[in-house]
Amino acid sequence: MKKNDISENIKSYKPFVLVLCGPPLSRKTTLGDILSAQSNLTLFDVDITRWELFPKTGLLEPDPETNQMVTAYQTICRRASETLQNGTPALLTGTFSRAEFKQPLEELYGKLQEQGIEIRIFQLTADEEEIKRRIDSRRASGVHHTIDTIEKYRWAHKSYTSITFAEPSILDTQAPLDQLSQNIFDSLESLTTSTPQDP
Repeated sequence: MKKNDISENIKSYKPFVLVLCGPPLSRKTTLGDILSAQSNLTLFDVDITRWELFPKTGLLEPDPETNQMVTAYQTICRRASETLQNGTPALLTGTFSRAEFKQPLEELYGKLQEQGIEIRIFQLTADEEEIKRRIDSRRASGVHHTIDTIEKYRWAHKSYTSITFAEPSILDTQAPLDQLSQNIFDSLESLTTSTPQDP
């Protein structure tokens, strides 16, 4: 397929911020990759950013790990703001599970409200049976994930709290990925630009 043909299929959006949040194994990263590949959204993932800023050297105690995560959340929100200034929409993926992880996003949200720039937040969910299937599938394929048992998932989920400074759209991620990505794209129709661009 020619590059021009590919460009015609790339969805182009005016500057705004899309956020995919939710508990572990809710497909944030996977959907983020799909959405950014099919649009001009610039993806900033909190885990990738954390490893970029703090290359993994082993297990950390809770406080240093939390500090690293806070820095990573601050960084992706700052990078989103810089991307908007360049006229490009941004896509953020992360759990945003604790108050200190949400704070950078809440600050960004306030600034965007003042500037009249939209921010769309999707909270991704899946029931426990689906999470168990995903854990088993990753284990069978040899993919490592921090949450590799249902007990670890339950522990992580207990500390998860929803975003309250805005009203996230709830998206059950048990549907096929192509359907989920299309549902999100459909909801962003009012933010499209008339001329498609390369991402």
